[in-house]
Amino acid sequence: MSGLSEGRRGLRRAVALGVLVLVLSPLSFSPLGPFILICVPAAVLSLIFFDRRLVSVSLACGLLGMAAIGFQDPTELWYVERGWTLLITGGFVAAQMLEPIRTIFAKSIMSVLFAVAAVVIVGWARPDFLVNVDWLVGGKFDQILSMFDLEGQAGAGVAEAMRQVIWVVKAIYPAMLILASVAALRCASYMARRIAGVEAPLGPMRKFSFNDHLVWVLVLGLVLFVLPAGVWAARAGGNVVTVMGGLYVFRGAAVLVCIGKFLTSSGWLFALWIIAALLLYPFTIGAAFLMGLSDTWLDFRSRLKIEVEK
Repeated sequence: MSGLSEGRRGLRRAVALGVLVLVLSPLSFSPLGPFILICVPAAVLSLIFFDRRLVSVSLACGLLGMAAIGFQDPTELWYVERGWTLLITGGFVAAQMLEPIRTIFAKSIMSVLFAVAAVVIVGWARPDFLVNVDWLVGGKFDQILSMFDLEGQAGAGVAEAMRQVIWVVKAIYPAMLILASVAALRCASYMARRIAGVEAPLGPMRKFSFNDHLVWVLVLGLVLFVLPAGVWAARAGGNVVTVMGGLYVFRGAAVLVCIGKFLTSSGWLFALWIIAALLLYPFTIGAAFLMGLSDTWLDFRSRLKIEVEK
């Protein structure tokens, strides 16, 4: 019974990760974008690292076939989304082979760094490549915005605010794709084990953490963003800050969940704690970021554990 309950909790966490990928991924304007980010790595991992039963192989090959064929004629973005997915999948496979004892989060970060390095190398060899991808993705966002008559329906003020939001999203879509890819690889690892019939526990959110030394990556991003080193350096810095800011928000949210568990043992009170956090999300996001960043030095969860043991 406990195994069934744990399996359901793991499935709920995997679904939550899938929703996160859908929300964060700038490939979500494609019918298969988020699906590909999760299912291609899951299928490849299942075929390479786990028991190759007929059912598992058939399911994995079916997922790969759907990703390869798609439901529309290939466009430039069709190749972009599949190229990126192959890069993070190859990086994760290499990380699994070279560093099998590392956490899935660490291997996901290594995979994304590999993919980013590959894109930078291609961009250095062919400068027009990054410009074209930027133009394609930005054009897609503009196309989506043009589908709505915001000025006629909501007024000029709302329309201008939406244009500003789209402008920001266009600037930081690489960071959104990186965060979505990290979540997708975590979900893919879970799916690969489930496809192969292997136990696939997903740890609770309250335990999420990462190496404290990554704070220097945040510092580097801030330096690039602030220094007058050109538009591309500022944009790169902004994307680095966005990635690290997102990770620290999730780390802070994990701390807040842990505090909620510490303050009350009642499921209803804990649910109210979560609902209040969601309703006050502008404040909660800022508080979670500060909490996650402070956790680098204060390690709140270890302190709570000591208090519980007392």
